Amino acid sequence: MVSYSTFAIVSVSAALLCHGPAPADTLAMSNGDRLSGTLVTMTEGTVILETEYAGETAVEWAAVREVTLDRPLPAVVEDGSEMEIRRLPADGVRLADVVAIAPPALPPPQAPTWKGRVDFGYAQTGGNRNSSLGTLTAFAARAGAPGARLSLFLDTAQGATEGEETANRARLQGRHDQGSSDLSYRYYLANIGYDRVRDSDRRVELGYGIGRPLIDKPRNLLTAEVGLAYVTEAFGTGESESNAKLRLGESWRRQLGADAELLESLALLSTLGDLGDLTSEFVLAVRQSLTSRLAFTTRFVNTYDSRPVAGTERSDYTVTAQIGFAFGD
Repeated sequence: MVSYSTFAIVSVSAALLCHGPAPADTLAMSNGDRLSGTLVTMTEGTVILETEYAGETAVEWAAVREVTLDRPLPAVVEDGSEMEIRRLPADGVRLADVVAIAPPALPPPQAPTWKGRVDFGYAQTGGNRNSSLGTLTAFAARAGAPGARLSLFLDTAQGATEGEETANRARLQGRHDQGSSDLSYRYYLANIGYDRVRDSDRRVELGYGIGRPLIDKPRNLLTAEVGLAYVTEAFGTGESESNAKLRLGESWRRQLGADAELLESLALLSTLGDLGDLTSEFVLAVRQSLTSRLAFTTRFVNTYDSRPVAGTERSDYTVTAQIGFAFGD
């Protein structure tokens, strides 16, 4: 004969098996409600709770008064340190101190890669006027620490008309941008190059300054910069000069459609103590994408020197059509 106590134990066990295990975690809310389930994660002020009756439910962390867990979970507090919790509030830890609970695993960081583009252009005419012009423009950039970017820029042009040299220049620029706040950044740059048509055998520029976006939208970006530069230049005559200069610059990138964009930039250098001694470079380009990698670019470049070397003009310009391809992700 089965005793009463044995019958009671069997009955209770069967009831527990029929109803399943009790919910593991409990959130006590500020309005008095209690939510039960499995706490999946808490990030960016939102708790994800897995419940039997509603699946995954999102709850505002600010509305939670107390947390009770059936197993320890990793948590991150506001100073960046990590700890394990089973109950909140706990000794010395308030709910407001916790910024994440069991945060999703982040993907492993990827090594920085270079990406950019290379553009080629060449024109040859004959008949009444023989002329030729070849150009190469290349740009590459690599992201570094948050808010930092390293970039390289190369620009060359070789041209002649009726046997007279009309373009013979090259410039290599290295630049490092470092964000100092959400609205401004610092830049460091170094330029080295020559322009034989303007009788410049070697020109070196070292600069530092700050920049700030004036318009910052996905399809329209306008930035302005101000800084100082030290420029030394050697001429074909054997003379050379070195000056500290004020550097002003701006750049504008505007999307013209799904596959076209306008690119414009201006860099102006003026000698400190003699602001009438200035040089500038103005670039205006329209780029039309042909494929995801290939693009056609029409480019206008104007250089100006208020005090050119004898026998050269103050203003010089080239207009080129280039085919180029992008590389990197």
